[in-house]
Amino acid sequence: MKKLLLAVAFLATLVGLAAAQQIPDPRVADLVQAGKIRIGVHSIMYTNDPQTGELKATSTGVILLDIARTLGARIGSVPFMSTRP
Repeated sequence: MKKLLLAVAFLATLVGLAAAQQIPDPRVADLVQAGKIRIGVHSIMYTNDPQTGELKATSTGVILLDIARTLGARIGSVPFMSTRP
């Protein structure tokens, strides 16, 4: 009986989570409509690639660039890395 109750509670939780993810957030909609997210990064951790002009990480910035790119991909925008405020 406990297993059945636990399974029903788990199923109800999953249904609630699925419904919650369907509601669009107006803040994210604005970012998607703009098409870009501006992300400020600490300039010491990055350099500009002379051939492509793309920002390259020099140390732990590799992780931060990956997070920024993943965030942009998840919400449907292109991240724009800026070393200036």
